[in-house]
Amino acid sequence: MPPPRSTSPFASLRTWCALPLSSLALAACAHVSHGEPTEKTSIKEESMTTTTQLTADDISRRVLKLIEGLKSSDQLTPEYVEQQTGLAIQRAAGRADSFGTGAQLTPDWAYNLYVTKPDGADKNKLIFDFSRTGEGNAPMSAICGVDFKQYAEALKGMGFQDSVSYGEHGRVDHYRFQRPTLSLEVYIEGESSETPEKTTHHCVKMITVE
Repeated sequence: MPPPRSTSPFASLRTWCALPLSSLALAACAHVSHGEPTEKTSIKEESMTTTTQLTADDISRRVLKLIEGLKSSDQLTPEYVEQQTGLAIQRAAGRADSFGTGAQLTPDWAYNLYVTKPDGADKNKLIFDFSRTGEGNAPMSAICGVDFKQYAEALKGMGFQDSVSYGEHGRVDHYRFQRPTLSLEVYIEGESSETPEKTTHHCVKMITVE
């Protein structure tokens, strides 16, 4: 089952870049802030390299670093997210409780990382996703260098307990990772339909954190 459709103002790169933000925000659509190297683990060994052109692997490692340090979603402020990821975070115009960033990674793929407080909710929700911006059936190979198996191993190493949520016909809807005061949902897709091996090679499409 595909990930649920997001209703956030940052739902796609094109939406994010079209928001009436400052000139710095427009620059953030194509660039990220320089980050200093920090303490590294195997999954995040290149997470904070100084660069203005990030790859999907770089983004995945930075998101894992952000998740590792979270005790609860109350920590999700623009300053904290920017400090932990090294990405230039911008607020959405007219939405004091919504902020994030995004950039094109390849002709077919972009990433979005944003925090918002859903209507009626009492806590922040972080959503990270890889979005198709070109070919509608583009394979996930370009963004699957850090695949679901690596994500899962990293999250378990951070103390998360995993479980599976099933949808219709017994198919996996998403994976849930939980530790006290923090819950993640991870949505996956097969890398491509080119071969049976790639069909069953699972890539991360979206993560929500609450």
